[in-house]
Amino acid sequence: MLLEPPETAGRLLHGEPLATRAFTALQILAIYLRLLLVPLTLSADYSYRQVPVLHAPNTLAILGGLAACALGAATLWAWWRRARPPLLALGFFLVPYTVASNFPVALGVLVAERLLYLPSVGYCLALAWLLTVTSRRLASRHPAWRRGAEGVLAAVLLFYAGRTVLRNLDWHTPEALYAATVRASPECHTAHYNYAAVLMRDPANDRLALEHLERARAIRQDHVPAIILLTRLYLQLGRFEDALALTREGLLRAPENRELHVLRQRAVSLLRARSERPGS
Repeated sequence: MLLEPPETAGRLLHGEPLATRAFTALQILAIYLRLLLVPLTLSADYSYRQVPVLHAPNTLAILGGLAACALGAATLWAWWRRARPPLLALGFFLVPYTVASNFPVALGVLVAERLLYLPSVGYCLALAWLLTVTSRRLASRHPAWRRGAEGVLAAVLLFYAGRTVLRNLDWHTPEALYAATVRASPECHTAHYNYAAVLMRDPANDRLALEHLERARAIRQDHVPAIILLTRLYLQLGRFEDALALTREGLLRAPENRELHVLRQRAVSLLRARSERPGS
């Protein structure tokens, strides 16, 4: 039973003041620029609580603010110089990012790598233009320098191609994907939950699944599916008292949940059966 993100950005940002939305949008800008420039750490899930809503600026928001100023200055420069390639690149980046930033309208997620597809077109155009202009200027000064610029371009392409190949390995199996997601997003509730759900397909992995389910519960305690899955795992491990206590907690949050009622009755029956065994 895999889990969708438990909180939407719309709920997270609902009713928040303009300053909070602005700080969060600047933080998101810094995260996206890092993903574009140096995509060493990639994740399939950035949901609750990996990317926080900011009520005051943090380091990422400050960096995002500086980046926003630089992008604004670059746009004004390109407009004034009537430099069409950089202006086109900035437009391809800024217009889609404005939607993805959650500033004008809250989306279903705060950060997701899929939201970078269109902005990345602008980034690629800007990078190609910058390397082309640099190569031409270096060649005009000294022909041998052009080879150096071409070498830099080749290194950039090899870096991104190599990172793509390595990232594709994470998608070969669900276990590999969610293990990579947990490493990249250690504060993400759904990353730990989904990894545990996949691990529980093999009873040999129950101990590791327990570790990640308890971590998911530590991040967010009010999500009923996590309570249900952890209760099942407690029953599999023979921790009937823990299972019963957890179903009671779950029923306080979701009193009409049928599955919790079934699990509670199972925990009670198993506890009774154990207490009636000779020598127990």
